[in-house]
Amino acid sequence: MIKSRRYFSKMITALGLSYFLGNISVINASENNLSYSLESILAPRYLGNLSAPIKMIEYASLTCSHCADFHEQKLSQIKEKYIKTGLLLLEFRDFPLDGLALRASCIARLLEKEEYFNFIDILFKTQKRWTNSSNPIDELKKLGTLAGLNSEKIHLCINDMSLLESIFDLRKTAESEWSIKSTPTFIINNEIKIQGNQPLEKFEDAFDKFSS
Repeated sequence: MIKSRRYFSKMITALGLSYFLGNISVINASENNLSYSLESILAPRYLGNLSAPIKMIEYASLTCSHCADFHEQKLSQIKEKYIKTGLLLLEFRDFPLDGLALRASCIARLLEKEEYFNFIDILFKTQKRWTNSSNPIDELKKLGTLAGLNSEKIHLCINDMSLLESIFDLRKTAESEWSIKSTPTFIINNEIKIQGNQPLEKFEDAFDKFSS
């Protein structure tokens, strides 16, 4: 099963962004007066103390059930013990597994700081509902407006080719730098790689190597 998922991941990356987008029309940022800048929307998303001795990068797809399980089952405990105490800095990086995840990432990145991570939590908690909806894009738009986003801004964002390509490039960079093929995958202090929604003890053992 793992091998088949990794093969599928490699295949869709090779096919490129067109595979993700299908027949849905997109726009070019140069053709529209977009109410956001690519620089700000693509800025790194951190949770915690920037000077923390431990940095963990999480590569995740917003349509990945294993990623949702990690956020619901383990992240709250990691926050309490490591992030809120200043020991750990978490960086969330998009690794979209499909076009729906790609567009969900676009909407989330319209939000900043705590609002961004709160929205990520909402997307994972409601993942089964919006991914299984007859019109998941509309469900994503509704969640975005409930988070306070302007509906026109959401529409422009999820159809902005420059933005979609930039987020897709984050995935390609992760594959080339860390040979990441599945989600979630975690990189701790550029030394330890944890693949999958592993038991909490595995994360704690890795953190303890840098906090002792």
